[in-house]
Amino acid sequence: MRKAFDLRQKSDYEVYAKIDRETVKELIGKAEELLEEVKKIISKTR
Repeated sequence: MRKAFDLRQKSDYEVYAKIDRETVKELIGKAEELLEEVKKIISKTR
């Protein structure tokens, strides 16, 4: 069990991913769009 735990820890915390700025900007933009749509829906239900 200890080895399984250690391997899971290793796979969870030793994986490094690099994300370029353009991708991050795109994702933030999409998140902001989603937030605006959710706000519209919530305001309609009040």
